[in-house]
Amino acid sequence: MPAEIIVGIIGVETIYGRDMGNFRVMDALATLAFDFPKTPKRDRSAFFRDELEQFLSLKNRTGIDPLQLRGSYAGAMGLGQFMPSSWIKYAIDFDGDGKVDLFNSPVDAIGSVANYFKSFGWKTGQPTHYPVSFDTAKLDKEALLAPDILPTFSPESFQAKGAVLTGAALSHTGPLALIELQNGDPAASPANAQHYVAGTENFYVITRYNWSSYYAMSVIDLGAEVKAAMR
Repeated sequence: MPAEIIVGIIGVETIYGRDMGNFRVMDALATLAFDFPKTPKRDRSAFFRDELEQFLSLKNRTGIDPLQLRGSYAGAMGLGQFMPSSWIKYAIDFDGDGKVDLFNSPVDAIGSVANYFKSFGWKTGQPTHYPVSFDTAKLDKEALLAPDILPTFSPESFQAKGAVLTGAALSHTGPLALIELQNGDPAASPANAQHYVAGTENFYVITRYNWSSYYAMSVIDLGAEVKAAMR
């Protein structure tokens, strides 16, 4: 996968290791597992109980002392902020020293982020998104936005509903999604108008790391800026 996407992920998650969190992971997970703030529509205590179980298993898998590890308020750890289940499923010893260290080994962190995306179906060579404009005469924006960020439409059906593709997007063969990005109150400034892109399957894969189109665009934009600066 492109190096700039990994660079974007680690930059957004921890500012390249500057802020990996200072909560004791055991305390964070135990609190959320057994005292999650409950609302009628949201109770993730079962999720965090599973994460706590996976975290405790790291002791047997790696020899890590679970009482020493620090991370985010939600129990995410290391340069890439892996939850315990992600550490167990996707973290790899990419530097070949015989252990997985997502805190002190940038090489392990880079390889693990790449492995995460590979596991979720990253397609080599496919762009994350394309520019899109609208043919107002036949635009059915409600239908285009209905699947949210899940790529659902063929390029042909995408354009039949009033989305206009140009350039490289015209030869794209996979499904697309219309991604709407709110920029604030349009009434306050024209610069706040919504921004749209045609998201590919790779855009969707980035959102498996954090289920937000805003997160994905932040990763993409940061990675592109770092790549440009490195030139």
